[in-house]
Amino acid sequence: MRGETVLNQLKSFIYALPLVIFAFWKQLGLTVRDVFYIMIGCAIVVFLLRVSSFLERGVTTL
Repeated sequence: MRGETVLNQLKSFIYALPLVIFAFWKQLGLTVRDVFYIMIGCAIVVFLLRVSSFLERGVTTL
């Protein structure tokens, strides 16, 4: 139960991070390239989290 709660918090953080970065990238001193890399990284992590949840349920085809 505890691990599931931590995983849900991680998912919420990963989903919200691109929105926060995109909204405040100039104030944070980031370049467009930095924002692009962060968005790609978050998309990869979200994809891996979705794949792991499919595999956790026993679904072997995507």
